[in-house]
Amino acid sequence: MSFGRRFRRTFGYSTLSIGTLLSAAGSEPSASRAEAPVQSGGPSGILEKFLPTAWQKHPEVHFNVLTEMTPEGRKRGTATADRPLYYVGNPVRFALTGWAREGGTKPIPVTKLEETLQKELAANGYLPVSDAHRGADIVLFFAYGSHATDPNALASVDEASASGAEELVRYVVRDPTLIRDVVERARFIAGDRFAADLKTAIDGEISNMKMNASAARAPAGSYYIKLPESPEFDSPLGMFLHSGNSDRTRHLTEMAFYTCYYVMASAYDYAAAQNGQKILLWRTRMTVDAQGFAMDEVLKPLIATAGVYLGRETPETVVLDRRIDREGTVEIGKATVVEEAKPPRPLEKTPQR
Repeated sequence: MSFGRRFRRTFGYSTLSIGTLLSAAGSEPSASRAEAPVQSGGPSGILEKFLPTAWQKHPEVHFNVLTEMTPEGRKRGTATADRPLYYVGNPVRFALTGWAREGGTKPIPVTKLEETLQKELAANGYLPVSDAHRGADIVLFFAYGSHATDPNALASVDEASASGAEELVRYVVRDPTLIRDVVERARFIAGDRFAADLKTAIDGEISNMKMNASAARAPAGSYYIKLPESPEFDSPLGMFLHSGNSDRTRHLTEMAFYTCYYVMASAYDYAAAQNGQKILLWRTRMTVDAQGFAMDEVLKPLIATAGVYLGRETPETVVLDRRIDREGTVEIGKATVVEEAKPPRPLEKTPQR
């Protein structure tokens, strides 16, 4: 999924300036998001899998989504087709963050992003305010951009570029600001608990490196036991990578060590906002690895795939495996309502509404 290895604003109000308003019909939002299937079989499709991601016509992508609901948001409940919530939305804004945010990522046209966001919100029971409606329940802020990093920038001239978290960590530990960057990206993608566990693993690597360096300076003939360091299997980071659902843990860890693209939606109480108060109800963060992809070809499929969880709390980050083409088509199934409080399965194959 990667080229080498995997990879504040004050309140202001405006309606989301996007296409035709969608409304929910029947007891569920039932608009299908299925598009023409991406054909990747046959000999050429098999051979394509061996190419770098940037060269593949139909690459497989891991999309990630995390929705965190505040206590106040849980009190208000989740929108449904039978009980929709109405919103005013601020225009989608571009924002760069991360240790290497000066890396040159440029804004892209947002019309299609806004249209896709509105479509996914409508399917989840969130509808834009119209003149015929009494007023808004929430105000939505949207942002997209990149969360950028480059640990290889700290390699010396005689050191080879590292690939993968197990190798990159030796460069990350050289700069406290880069450690914070990796941990913050882990928090952005996978939440506080995952970030704290990754930070503990990185701290363990630092401790072992220091102990080994100190022991290496001991007088000749001194006996000591070398502590494991990454990429050794039993190093602190190695043990973390093999804990729990190891595939999911490894994927999210790799995401933290590389640049990612994101789309974020934040919902605030509208009445409180009119009185100058910021009461956050929920925030959905959708992310995808940037390695081998241009932002404009992957963000719309990201929203179309992960949008089923917009405004719907997830106990942990959901990872959705999809194949796209370079025109932005994504192979997904029929959209149906996701029942509230059902814990998502990692590495989902078919999200259902």
